[in-house]
Amino acid sequence: MNGRSLRGRAICAVVVSTLGCRGTPAPLPTVARIDTGRVVVPGSSVFYERAGAGPTVVLLHANYVDRRMWDPQFLTLAQHFDVIRYDARGLGRSGPARSAYSAVSDLRRLLSALGIHRASLVGSSMGGSTALEYALASPGQVSRLVLLDPGVNGYAWPPTDLQEPWRVQARAALATGDTVGVATSWLNSDYLVVARTDSGVCAEVHRLLADNVGLWKGLIQDQRDWDSVPDPPALTRLSKITVPTLVIVGSYDSPDLQKIADTLVAKLPHVKRSVIEGADHFPNLERPARVLALLRGFLGQ
Repeated sequence: MNGRSLRGRAICAVVVSTLGCRGTPAPLPTVARIDTGRVVVPGSSVFYERAGAGPTVVLLHANYVDRRMWDPQFLTLAQHFDVIRYDARGLGRSGPARSAYSAVSDLRRLLSALGIHRASLVGSSMGGSTALEYALASPGQVSRLVLLDPGVNGYAWPPTDLQEPWRVQARAALATGDTVGVATSWLNSDYLVVARTDSGVCAEVHRLLADNVGLWKGLIQDQRDWDSVPDPPALTRLSKITVPTLVIVGSYDSPDLQKIADTLVAKLPHVKRSVIEGADHFPNLERPARVLALLRGFLGQ
């Protein structure tokens, strides 16, 4: 998937109460050091965190959220790997996405600035799509791919159903100028059936969506997404990706994401699939221990 008058805390309290989300994020493991920094990219900047030592692993987050979606895995992986997670342009602590740019080019500039010549890429949703495109553009720089419920450029999405409940909720919020309400309406989508029924995951996803309301403000003002899609798109070139790849998909994710996973498994030359039972679009949040075990096993081979 590619691809956002009360103020923040008050709206968060109302929406969290309405959705039944409760709980606080679990404490993170500790490591000796977490380096942070910012890399300048054309027209913006990219914020990153880096921890650990060993083979390099880069974590790419989904759309509408930020690098913190990897909290359940980041520091534990850093006990075995050199792990980098970053905020895509327009999200988290990175700079705005208000002019034409390439997510692939941003990743390349980040890795170059950090002196990384080869890495494994772990991408969720939009991050998976970026990882696929990067593997095609710079095959010699990618060791392995892990794709969690990924999108893929070139997939023919069905026509938008404007009467989907979450879209109705988003339009109602937009009509009142409630951009936080627009952002958090995605919790009612078919992608997050499991997430919104688990109080802890629901609260965490709500926090991530609400904190990234700036993306939606930009999309609403500009009436476009500025990220450029490579031509030809990855879907038409999957057979050229020869690195070992693991596709992880939640058993309850949407039919389109299931079809994308099927396509990747059919067309990628060296691919394995793992279905996470009882998860939907964010299996690393909904079944964190299972996903962590898969990552450690696959990346450590």
